[in-house]
Amino acid sequence: MTAPTTTPFEPGFFQALARLHGHRCPMSILGAHLGLAARAALGAGPGQRLTAVYRHQTCALDGIQLATGCTAGNGNLQVHRRGEHRLLLCREGSASGVEAELTEHALARGQAYGGLRAEAEAAPPGTPERLRADVALEDLLRELEAAPAEELVSVRAASAGGGP
Repeated sequence: MTAPTTTPFEPGFFQALARLHGHRCPMSILGAHLGLAARAALGAGPGQRLTAVYRHQTCALDGIQLATGCTAGNGNLQVHRRGEHRLLLCREGSASGVEAELTEHALARGQAYGGLRAEAEAAPPGTPERLRADVALEDLLRELEAAPAEELVSVRAASAGGGP
């Protein structure tokens, strides 16, 4: 099973994600890609109740919540702190679902953002170096938002009983 080849985010999705999350960052965007790819592979329609397990405590959780409708507050999103960028998504009450995982390319782009951010923070505000770094950061975020799902996410069938 592969991730869909398009990224059909609704207009305004990433602005809503930034408001929810409090800032723009690669992991919240990648979490949205995980959630949307898993939802599409599952064939889940709008308003369908889903359950999710994510195996890492990162900014990706806000993207997952916005893309899937699963939240810790409504009890259908669990977080297992395993350090794995892997999402299990199932229809509520189902024993099977899909597992979406970030690709090496996605993780590398996230790490690249960290390096660029360090460069930006090291450069004094208003300098050409800071401006170049800020532009590169914004370019990378836009690249992630627009990237095809198959570059960022792999999806496979999974069992909900697979444990934490």
